[in-house]
Amino acid sequence: CFSQVLSNNGAVVNITSGIILIGGGLNNASGTITNTGTIILTSDCTNSATINGAGDYNIGGNWVNTGTFTQGAGMVTFNGTGAQSIGSTTFNNVTFSGGNTKTITGDLNIIETINLGSSTTLTLSSNIILKSTSTATARVTAIPATAAVTYSTGKFIVERYIQGRRKYRLITSSVTTSASGTLTTGQESLSIWGNWQNQGSSAANIGTIITGGSSANGFDQQTTNASLYTYNEAGRAYTGFTTANGKNTKYTPLKAGIAYYMFVYGDRTNSAGTNTPNYTVLSAGGTILTGDQTYNTATTIPLTNTVGNYTILGNPFASPIDWATVTKTNISNTYWGWDPNLSSTGGYVTVSTTGSVTLISPFTGTTGLDQYIQSGQGFFVRTTASSPVLTIKESDKVSNYNANAFRTTSAQNNIPLIAINLYDNASKLLMDGTLAAFSKSFSNEVKNEDAQKIAGSAEVIAVGVGNELLSIDARQMPQKTDTIFLKVSKLTKPQYTLQIFTHAMDTASAQPYLEDTYLHTVQTLSTNDTNRIVFNVTSDAASSGVNRFRILFSASTALPISVTPVKPEMKVFPNPIKNQQVNFKINELEKGEYTITISNQQGQQTLNNTITHPGGSLNKIIYLDKKLPGGIYYLQVANKSKQYTKSILIE
Repeated sequence: CFSQVLSNNGAVVNITSGIILIGGGLNNASGTITNTGTIILTSDCTNSATINGAGDYNIGGNWVNTGTFTQGAGMVTFNGTGAQSIGSTTFNNVTFSGGNTKTITGDLNIIETINLGSSTTLTLSSNIILKSTSTATARVTAIPATAAVTYSTGKFIVERYIQGRRKYRLITSSVTTSASGTLTTGQESLSIWGNWQNQGSSAANIGTIITGGSSANGFDQQTTNASLYTYNEAGRAYTGFTTANGKNTKYTPLKAGIAYYMFVYGDRTNSAGTNTPNYTVLSAGGTILTGDQTYNTATTIPLTNTVGNYTILGNPFASPIDWATVTKTNISNTYWGWDPNLSSTGGYVTVSTTGSVTLISPFTGTTGLDQYIQSGQGFFVRTTASSPVLTIKESDKVSNYNANAFRTTSAQNNIPLIAINLYDNASKLLMDGTLAAFSKSFSNEVKNEDAQKIAGSAEVIAVGVGNELLSIDARQMPQKTDTIFLKVSKLTKPQYTLQIFTHAMDTASAQPYLEDTYLHTVQTLSTNDTNRIVFNVTSDAASSGVNRFRILFSASTALPISVTPVKPEMKVFPNPIKNQQVNFKINELEKGEYTITISNQQGQQTLNNTITHPGGSLNKIIYLDKKLPGGIYYLQVANKSKQYTKSILIE
């Protein structure tokens, strides 16, 4: 314990544990202080040398840092009862408390959290930068009602790391760059162009390209296609943010909570056509929203009053929020977000919370969204009755960081479910998914625990209940006469895989089976392992019929209809194909006439033969009469009731 200023001039001081009280302050002029305990300073702290270590610091006076301050996991707390000034530093975690005014006099970089105590005013004469990387994004924790943030000549600059992939995102700013609705000449730095487009300058890993109009309106000129969109609730469609639609990025400010659908090209050093762009960090400077945020049909960002329609919103806070605790009146328990890793350009993910149960669809264990909506993340909500109200409170803020939302494993609360995911068999990309969840508290009618399907432009799979298409069908425990009607559409590839797996299912009374109404087959679905069912889409329109698949339930000892056992596997040898000769074998093939085709990945047939088989083992050699370009092809042997398909590689 020291009762006056402790000056360190060249010494190495190690504080390894316990509490060190320095009554008069600290002046670290030229030495090194390593703190893994707790340092309490009742007066000023000046550092011109080196302070490091994972300990805590309680500082009652001013903070002046012209040296090196490297903080670990500990907390730096400015808790003096009088006014304090804090100079330029990088903090992992920092708290301003004790009442009175804490003034930021030099730029602060925040890596993890910034906390504000009761009756304390934080005044920004310089900037506070909330940093974002691939592993963490800084956040502002819940702000008490008696605390305040005021702005002098500084602002909050909030960053959002986005991985280097040419994908769409639902995105919002975490700050309001200007209170005005429209900017004027000289205010361009406050605009979308001035922030997300880095004022038109190109630098590695900073900003992005936004296209869709004239350069005078702020749009980049590499393509005329729109890359930024707003949502038209009346038309239930996106509208290009373009010059042609009267929009501009140069005089439009960013507003916290206003969300956009944006194609992110990567950073501004990439061209619009770069296939493997650099990652980028989008940053925006302005004021953060504090206090509970309420949305209704008359607020600045209004909710739709049309039952069944959707409103696009953005997380208003510079912090993740917990969708499960957000207050909803006449609003669905579900939000719809966007996972950039679905399909080739991204796709919608459904997150539904009812009580302690959270359901996510597609459910794969690696879906990119969960119940924690990240800062900078846009999302959709659905009106279920007139006069909807949504309130996002300071107390809804959480620490749950999801690096993948711009992709998390979820146990889905151990609730019984069947997940059905649709994959492109060639690229192995997850295109879409749906699930049925079971509980005695759920209803087989469409209620608030269910989630409607928002279809993207790519392939769609959903559960059909009446006229509704559901992403999540929350229903009663399955009975032996139940059926789940799957709906598939927009199938454009020649071959897909249905991945079906169960979680916490009890099959003692009801065993699930998959029926393929096109091939007239029914097969048992394992409840202990993942089922992978490969199917083909041909020139026959029925092969891509919306009602092709359904899941049936029956007592495990008796099937509801005649079941065709799993058919024998077709073997091709060798594979890759050599010398334009395809050798294949199918054991126990039934007697009949079969068509043998070879198709490329675009579905174009390069061979079509018909054979009559007497029954039993089929051994066949096909000689290709012309040399085919190297690549993946599909060999298919089929009749009206059976189909065997194998991918082959022609070198």
